[in-house]
Amino acid sequence: MDIFDILGPVMVGPSSSHTAGMARIGRMGRSLVGGTPERITLHFFGALSHTYKGHASDSAVVAGLIGEREDSPNVRHALRLAAERGVEVEIRTHPDSGRNPNTVSMELVRGGRTYAVAGVSVGGGEIEMTELEGFPVCLRGNEDGALFIGPDGLGRAVFEERLGALSGFSCVKDGERALYLCLAEKPFPEGMDMPGLEMFPVRNILGNKLVDAEPLFSTLAAMAEMAGGDLPGLIERYEARRSGVDRDTIRAAVLGSWEIMKASMTDGLAGKSDMLAGLVPGDAGFRLARRVESGQALSGRTIGMAVARALAVMENNGSMRCVVAAPTAGACGVLPGAFLSAAEERGLGDDAIVDGLLVAAAVGVPSYLLARSAIGNTGAMFLMMAVALPAFLLAMYEKDGLPFEKVVRNVLRARFLRPGVRPYQTENIYAPFTQRGAVRKEDAIAESKKPKARPRKGR
Repeated sequence: MDIFDILGPVMVGPSSSHTAGMARIGRMGRSLVGGTPERITLHFFGALSHTYKGHASDSAVVAGLIGEREDSPNVRHALRLAAERGVEVEIRTHPDSGRNPNTVSMELVRGGRTYAVAGVSVGGGEIEMTELEGFPVCLRGNEDGALFIGPDGLGRAVFEERLGALSGFSCVKDGERALYLCLAEKPFPEGMDMPGLEMFPVRNILGNKLVDAEPLFSTLAAMAEMAGGDLPGLIERYEARRSGVDRDTIRAAVLGSWEIMKASMTDGLAGKSDMLAGLVPGDAGFRLARRVESGQALSGRTIGMAVARALAVMENNGSMRCVVAAPTAGACGVLPGAFLSAAEERGLGDDAIVDGLLVAAAVGVPSYLLARSAIGNTGAMFLMMAVALPAFLLAMYEKDGLPFEKVVRNVLRARFLRPGVRPYQTENIYAPFTQRGAVRKEDAIAESKKPKARPRKGR
């Protein structure tokens, strides 16, 4: 798993699954048909056919189809923008359907040709494109290459002869027709095609790419063993191996996410937010922060401001402004609120925050993603805080220039692994030559220390 799958995506709210994920499905659909469609028909299924308006799912899909990213403020206004650009949009709902309710099926008209594309939002902004023209596919948004549809019987060598070396190739057959997936290290040049085959370009819309599928570690025990006193550094090495980027690039990306988190707190605490649903006032974070600053919070300033900031970010999310969905948009206020308040209390800078976020991405956030199906979002959120915040504080701990892990290691070595008394022993190669003299000298010293008998007085 990419650590930026956990510390992200950067998006406009309110839902990482039903807003950001839907925008990404739209972006993939736009790539596959080669540009902005002239007509869009969207199909929502099951529960999402009732809730898509509250999550702005329709607007998000259309935003992606007209070329907007999931973090663009235009996501909220995409339906209006599409109409202004002459793009027709129709929404159809299927509440009794048995399909995965996170599915959106798209009928896209471009250049007089109608395309059938479908994708599923799998959670946390992650997606999977599942259908193209009736053929099953599996694309997650971080691939480069193309799909081709044409007659069956073509092998990899035929495609590599024209397209160059491929990093991946597969084929799905349907009677005499087949769909061919050709993946490459970088996008194919504009104008590249295969004679006699219909081409559907595949573009990496996520930015990150899987370079080495074998993880540096796969369990928390292995992670702890390999850390060697530098847990944030280990997470950097993990991501460098996975995606092929260097340490400075990783830290700069995490710092960029932190800057967005801080901006979302500032925006939310500025006053009343324009909530999408309008069911709550939108100024709870602002009002709580004022009470904390005036000394009216029973829990004190650190805890009080952590809660106020978390609420402010959540209201920012609910008003469709930019947030970092870590771990998801539904809990996006927890990390920034807790981290900034702890950093203020300890007088910590951005480098310590980056270390803490790396550790949280590796330890705390996965616990939320694994636990929420069993104990719900609220319970999983508190579990994440219980796991991630101590790890964050330990990652920032320093004594005599040493991180927490090295301090503990040195204490264990001094107290338990090494004997308390270590006798000094050495081998004297001159002993055979000096032994006789040494014995005589020691005898003389011993003799001199014996008490001398006093002479007795005569009678």
